[in-house]
Parts: sequence; C-alpha cells; structure tokens
Amino acid sequence: MNQTLNQKKNKKTALVQAVDLLSKRAHSKKNLEDKLKIRGYEKTEITLAIARLTELGYLNDEELCQRQFQRYLDESKYSTKYICCKLLQKGFSNSLVNSCKSFSSDEREAAAALKNLELKFKKTVMPEPFKFMKYLYTKGFEEKAIQHAVTAFQMICKEDDVE
Repeated sequence: MNQTLNQKKNKKTALVQAVDLLSKRAHSKKNLEDKLKIRGYEKTEITLAIARLTELGYLNDEELCQRQFQRYLDESKYSTKYICCKLLQKGFSNSLVNSCKSFSSDEREAAAALKNLELKFKKTVMPEPFKFMKYLYTKGFEEKAIQHAVTAFQMICKEDDVE
C-alpha cells in the first residue's frame, strides 16, 4: 500500500510526460495521445494535456504533417503513396495527409522512382524491365512514374555500356 502511494507521488502528470516526449521529437496529437495511453494516463488527463500543448503552440498537426511530407519528398526515395501511408501511421488524419499531396508532381515521382532503381540495381547488369517495374510497384509508384523511370534507367545502363 505504501509503495503504491509513492509510485503515484513520483508519477509524472500527463502534461509533463507529454512535454518529455515532445522534447525528443515532434509528435502528432494522435501519436502523443496513444503514447500517453500506453503509459497508463486517464483519457481526461490526456485530453487536457493535449489541449494545453495545442493552446501553447507545441502541437500543430497541420504544420508537422506538411513538414514531414516535405522532408520525405526532399529525400526523393519514396513514392507519394508511400509517404501518405507513413504519415497516416504516424497518426495524421486522412484529410490532412491528402492536403499535402499537392506538394508532389509527376516529375518528382519519376525522379524518385529512378533514384530507387539506381540505388537498388547495378547499372552494368541489365535485368528485364519487368523486374524494375515490379520493384517500383512494390514501392508504391504509379504506372506513369514507373514507365518514365524504367526508360530513363535503361538509357543510363546503355550509356554506361557504350563507355
């Protein structure tokens, strides 16, 4: 009984725990809520903590979602579809993630698909185009981007063979 009282005394409030989590990295409201639930905090305490952090400007899902979407785009390794799935897993709403899609373009998708091929396949060995297409499809790229990337990669491989 005495140990339980001490544990309750030493337990951080949901707000303090949330600030600790945010000090390590940014979180979506949903992600932060889930982490606080796992740590055993009550729903009302979690709601109050998230409301307070939002009020103070420490939680802003719209800004964070856009920043993370842009960071993934800048890495140029992922398809827009993959990026959207990743952000949904991080707790951002579907409408928020969809609003970020306008940052992407067909040219960017084709460039990211080509980068994936360059990282995965050696330019000296020329596998069948189907193998390239299958690989890019599993990475979430659309048909148009796949076709552009495969054509560009084949041309790069041919240029390397000529030299």
